[in-house]
Amino acid sequence: MGTTRVNPMQGKHHSEESKKKMSEAALKRFSQPGVHASTWRDLSGQQFGRLTVLEYAGTSSNKHSLYLCKCECGNEKIIHGTSLTQGKTKSCGCLHREETSKLMTTHGLTKEHRRICAAWSNMKDRCNNPANKFYSDYGGRGIIVCNEWEEDVVKFVEWALANGYNDKLTIDRIDNDGNYEPGNCKWSTPKEQNRNMRRNLKITVDGETKIVTDWAETCGISVPALAARYRKGERGDILSRPPRTKKGGN
Repeated sequence: MGTTRVNPMQGKHHSEESKKKMSEAALKRFSQPGVHASTWRDLSGQQFGRLTVLEYAGTSSNKHSLYLCKCECGNEKIIHGTSLTQGKTKSCGCLHREETSKLMTTHGLTKEHRRICAAWSNMKDRCNNPANKFYSDYGGRGIIVCNEWEEDVVKFVEWALANGYNDKLTIDRIDNDGNYEPGNCKWSTPKEQNRNMRRNLKITVDGETKIVTDWAETCGISVPALAARYRKGERGDILSRPPRTKKGGN
């Protein structure tokens, strides 16, 4: 897909009602703590991919500008301004659906394979597209998709069906520092995925390493309590001591 060209003069002529609405919205925004007038941009009338900005729609909880946009398919959607200007969002979602459908038709795949095709497309985008919001955790760290899968969605579909795929699972890398390739991937439940995340705290006791969630289940104590003990410097068997019981009571 080519880069969308935005005409800087487009959308500069608004009706009086539109101008008033934008002014009121802008004033409301600028009155918020930490928001400066120079950070706001009038994107009304500009086009980004299939989306045309209708009007400013306020700010998100983290103070990012929001815009009401109309897609070429007719749908309207509120989108972050940075997602528009950085090319991260180009439609209401219809473009991705069309591309997936075209991909399936080209390779002779059926509706049963739609979700696997989407997983393949998303996997490649995380690794290859700097505009993807997850790129820093994947392509930005040097994670790639192996040539076999990168070049042939059918090979990926065949691997998925032969390795336990079902619609309740998502693709998961066994080694979080490894690439997307047959020997390093499996289909996991959301719970299994969460246990395999890089940010998980791993604790070693008597030569055995587990994430804090697994140790908490083994020891019968809460995850916050075990993590707090570890961060205080406690190690070894003392970590797994039973929680103190409150004295008194009925």
